[in-house]
Amino acid sequence: MNANKKTTEMKDMKVKLSTLWVFVMFNMLSADILSFMNPGFLKELMTGYAGEIQITPGFLVVAAIFLEIPIAMIFLSRVLKYRANRWANIIAGAITIAFVIGGGSTAPHYIFLATIEVVCMSLIVWYAWKWPNPNNIALDQGEFGGILMKAIVYTEYGPPDVLELKEVEKPAPKDDEVLIKIHAASVNAYDWHFLTADIFLIRLMGGGLLKPKNTRLGADIAGRVEAVGRNVKQFQPDDEVFGDIGHGGFAEYVCTPESRLALKPANLSFEEAAAVPMAALTALQGLRDEGQIHPGQKVLINGASGGVGTFAVQIAKSFGAEVTAVCSPRNLDQARSLGADHVIDYTREDFTQNGQQYDLIFAANGYHPLSAYKRALTPQGIYVMAGGSMAQIFQAMLLGSWMSKTGGKKMGGVSAKIDQKDLGLIKELIEAGKVKPVIDRRYPLSEAAEALRYLGEGHARGKVIITVEHNNDKAQ
Repeated sequence: MNANKKTTEMKDMKVKLSTLWVFVMFNMLSADILSFMNPGFLKELMTGYAGEIQITPGFLVVAAIFLEIPIAMIFLSRVLKYRANRWANIIAGAITIAFVIGGGSTAPHYIFLATIEVVCMSLIVWYAWKWPNPNNIALDQGEFGGILMKAIVYTEYGPPDVLELKEVEKPAPKDDEVLIKIHAASVNAYDWHFLTADIFLIRLMGGGLLKPKNTRLGADIAGRVEAVGRNVKQFQPDDEVFGDIGHGGFAEYVCTPESRLALKPANLSFEEAAAVPMAALTALQGLRDEGQIHPGQKVLINGASGGVGTFAVQIAKSFGAEVTAVCSPRNLDQARSLGADHVIDYTREDFTQNGQQYDLIFAANGYHPLSAYKRALTPQGIYVMAGGSMAQIFQAMLLGSWMSKTGGKKMGGVSAKIDQKDLGLIKELIEAGKVKPVIDRRYPLSEAAEALRYLGEGHARGKVIITVEHNNDKAQ
């Protein structure tokens, strides 16, 4: 039996069982109300309570009120969940049948309603018994719920250990949203900051003061469009896309506005495409918009081996700049292969002390005082902070504008902004062979905590990828 057939059978069973449970619940209520209307009910009820051993039909009606309807409602809610429980329905049906027969009365209305109820309950037991492997089958989204999917969730700030792999409801796209089946996601410093709240401003700028407001991580994704909202114009089902969605990418599915996506570069796999959006946008916007890069400039990339740095080297070269890459000894060859004209081993040489000056310094990682960066700039040079140590980030945020007022040198920073046109430009650079993603390690979704832990150590060479495998992928 294939998965589609199982899904259809499960959905049919849900509809039948739900309908029967609703019918039984109202049938019980009708029987109990009619029993209360019986003129001899009160006397019979008092007799039942007075006799220490004798159990009368009136006593059983009271038991039905307090037991039958709650049981029906509890298991009705169970039936309406996304994965119903076969044995719960069987046991509930059997218990209710026992109550109906055990509380038998000779009253015509009771015999009539009890007969209907026993028939319904027998059907419930029968349907539940023949239900095929219900706990392993997810249902199509519809009137009674939707598919469950796997996602990484966190409810408190802290180290990667606070991350949990949970089953949550698969989202449905709003009118202006696209539903994406995720095949890969990448890990960014952005995710690390929202996980740990190591930058306190994260808490003040919408992240949540005491605990995270958005409990899902993952900005960069690549996958296939599964469904689109009625107002979506740019994409259709089966399109292969990539983008920066902000949050929620460490999951099997996600919904996001179409403005955050672009068609995946044709020459990249999903894993390679997932490595691109945030890091490449940061590099592009930092060099072009904040750094005002142009051909022939001398550009230095500090932290040239990380996710942002590897893109910065290539994008700077695509603008026609003379690029110097600063990185560790093990990454010097990688920087050269990406197009760097010069490389500096930071363990042997301090570029802020060697007398060289640059038109643009792009700091993707590491740390130097702003005064040191300023010393390494030409008279009209520009410093752009895109990451690095907390000290480097805070100095650029707090002192950059003030230091820019003295002399012609500019000191500032960049934070990537999702821009569909820029995503399209990066796609063109990739397809033209001018830019390529560098991937260090890959982790399955279940090991997202390990992926973030590795990133947090600060020694990733390129991007860290999270792969997402779907059950139907295995079948293929």
